[in-house]
Amino acid sequence: MSSTHGRPLRDEALLGLTMLASEIASLTDPRATRPPAPADLVVWVGRGRLDVRVGDLTRGPFTTREVVRIGDLHQRTGAALGFRHRDDSRGWWHVTTDPAGDGVLIRIQQAEGDDHLTPRELDVVGLLSRGWTNDEIAAALGISVRTTRTHVESALMKVGVPNRTALAREALLRDLDSLDAIRCVAQARPRSLPA
Repeated sequence: MSSTHGRPLRDEALLGLTMLASEIASLTDPRATRPPAPADLVVWVGRGRLDVRVGDLTRGPFTTREVVRIGDLHQRTGAALGFRHRDDSRGWWHVTTDPAGDGVLIRIQQAEGDDHLTPRELDVVGLLSRGWTNDEIAAALGISVRTTRTHVESALMKVGVPNRTALAREALLRDLDSLDAIRCVAQARPRSLPA
């Protein structure tokens, strides 16, 4: 029923309200979360099983083994992951993970390359956003400190921010991270490097 006219809403109005439901809910309850954007591939990993829920794994950027590793990384870090990945054909993908029962739900969708960052710049930015120094980043990625500095300077220019702190903030807001950076963090935890 229309609250102003006291008569039933037309189908178009009902459809519009349905489409705007999450935005209306977020206005009335700031804790409400928006439903995730549609993904090209959704995979559940857990208990030694892999279950493709949406899409075709062969059309995605990862092998079955890599998808299982992403699930393992989610479990090891104990937090939801969000990162970007460039496949062999130079296409970009956005990957997020969420806990789902006794497993991990991995959502993979095609994405635009963000700010033209290279995969190695994403690795560096991902570690920088966790508070790692240039020396720690260089050692983890097997590159020189000078190369690390060059990647940081390039990322600052491409993202359009003045310093490392602003770059780290943008990285967290826009999921400017990489699978290699997450692997480095997971491997470095026993050595007590910054998370």
